[in-house]
Amino acid sequence: MDLITLLKFEHAVFKIRFSLMYKLPDDVFWDEFARLHRFIVDVHAKAEDLYVFPLFPEKEIHPFAADHKLIQSFGDSLLRERDRRRFERYVAVVIYHNDHEELEVFPKVARQLPVAMDVIEGYGLEEYVKIVGLDPRKL
Repeated sequence: MDLITLLKFEHAVFKIRFSLMYKLPDDVFWDEFARLHRFIVDVHAKAEDLYVFPLFPEKEIHPFAADHKLIQSFGDSLLRERDRRRFERYVAVVIYHNDHEELEVFPKVARQLPVAMDVIEGYGLEEYVKIVGLDPRKL
């Protein structure tokens, strides 16, 4: 599996995890949201920022890089304020961003990219497997 395929897989994992989070009680919800948000920022977006976005001209990729900063800021704010009513908006922003990456960015990557194991290992392989459900070393 290459990096783009793995990123698409992670997008699907986010949708599933988001849909399940709505049913969680507050204490569990905030722990799960913190874990998933950290993953989105520290693994998923970081891998895109380091290995996918540099393949494009700044002007073309800027909106996607700016979205990463928005998602980080919005999620961090949500964690500080613990306002569950804003979670739905966070989900909408992440999914909109991911859907547009799949339409406008990923198809333009002309070569296979290796999985960003440095990013995954920096985050923690065991925690990565818990969130995504697969071990990237076995791909």
